[in-house]
Amino acid sequence: MLQEDTNQELDNSEFTTERLDAIAKALQADESKPVDRQKQWNDEFAKRVVALADMFDEGEDVIILAKLADQLPRMFEKMRDNVQDQAMNVKNELTTARRGDVGIELTQNKIEDLEEKMMKMRRQWANLNNAFHVILNQARPKIISNAGFSFNGGKYTTLKDLPRVIRKNVRNRHITIEAYRSNPELCYQMATEIGLVELPDDQK
Repeated sequence: MLQEDTNQELDNSEFTTERLDAIAKALQADESKPVDRQKQWNDEFAKRVVALADMFDEGEDVIILAKLADQLPRMFEKMRDNVQDQAMNVKNELTTARRGDVGIELTQNKIEDLEEKMMKMRRQWANLNNAFHVILNQARPKIISNAGFSFNGGKYTTLKDLPRVIRKNVRNRHITIEAYRSNPELCYQMATEIGLVELPDDQK
């Protein structure tokens, strides 16, 4: 109702007390509604990721959809984990700097710089972690649905669970392309351990 009123030209006679009260109530109602900015961002991000995948939706391109469904979340998962590894190094530096603090400006400035770096990495990790889960839980199911068939049982294997899954698959003489692409070194190592892949003579 408010939108209709604001899109029309009103003369002075239409600005009655009742109309002004109605406009004021409508404005107050709009302002009282909590705006979930994170949800808005998540929904928009998921929509754009799906739109990217939907550019490959014809004929043989469904194979690309299958790859994207795994590789898009994997990309953000790896970036998130890389930030975590870097943050651990900074944390160790910070611990060392605090132990070596002698109360002078030089050592205290170093501590402040490392603390600021840690805060930035925490925010970066949180953003990447959120993006990873949005792709995994909102975009990926839609991409799989748009592909028109199910692959890998529709289940995503996280990097944390990948070694366990690869061990199981190697024991069953079966390694998926997705697992190999995610961690080829681990796949090769485990395959050689059980004799599925033989080492070259110069490495035996």
